[in-house]
Amino acid sequence: MGYAVEYRPATGIDAALAQTRIFTNSNTYYTNTPSHGLQVRFLGSQASPEQKFLPKTDATSNTVFFNSSKTRQGFDAGDSLTLPDGSVVRFVSGSGDAAVKVRIERSADTSAPTIAIGELALEETARFPKLKLEYEKLFDDRLVTKLELLVNSTVVTTITNPGIAGTIDHELTSGKNYTYQLVATDAAGNQTKSAVETAAVGCSNEKCYVGATWEVEAPGWRQKLGVGQLQELVGKKWLVRASSDPVNRDGFFTYNLKYSPTKAGKSKFRIYVKPTKNLAAYVGRAFTVQVIG
Repeated sequence: MGYAVEYRPATGIDAALAQTRIFTNSNTYYTNTPSHGLQVRFLGSQASPEQKFLPKTDATSNTVFFNSSKTRQGFDAGDSLTLPDGSVVRFVSGSGDAAVKVRIERSADTSAPTIAIGELALEETARFPKLKLEYEKLFDDRLVTKLELLVNSTVVTTITNPGIAGTIDHELTSGKNYTYQLVATDAAGNQTKSAVETAAVGCSNEKCYVGATWEVEAPGWRQKLGVGQLQELVGKKWLVRASSDPVNRDGFFTYNLKYSPTKAGKSKFRIYVKPTKNLAAYVGRAFTVQVIG
């Protein structure tokens, strides 16, 4: 019987793969038992765990047995065997009674990687949030060599030889909204770009950022009131920063008040609702917002 030796072509650039590999007729599993031939199983590269790039478990076409009498599957010089990942094993010379020489060949790599974007989080820090983006299903039939994060169309983070899944992050430098995109590149230069997404840097009634859009949390009433305002205390005057007509949300009237702060520091704000013929004005309690810029 023959004792199988598994050989998996290395991942990397095509030039490094165009080499001759020599398998000697040795019994590496049972050193005291004579070998009656050389059996080698050639597997696809491990560039991707995706099933379509791996040999099927019941496939025997990528297992070859070399012996002088060729009583089983044998190959002559010049014969070839195509692996599931597109590699071609070319048999140079040899038999089961001597060293077998094979050469691994690759066709041109024209397939781009695949990638899926997962969850996005804006992690709170002492100053601006940190953008943390999960990715998954990063596959290629050869090898993904680079993964880039683009923020506002500029490359800000690069990972070489990235994993199948992971998290990539970037420190933000302002409170404005951002666009982000991932670009995966394989060894042949083929690229896949994810869709461009938007990360909205949020604010609350306690903390906001210069340039960010603050959607003010306004109270709700059963009755329809007058025009609502967001007012900021500047000196001794309350200045209007945003205004809105009442909006009915599930039976409660509230307001769409949006404001983008332009100056860093602590400021006092309040909600003010103008009076109507039937209802008096509403003056909300002042609250302090820390604006970071």
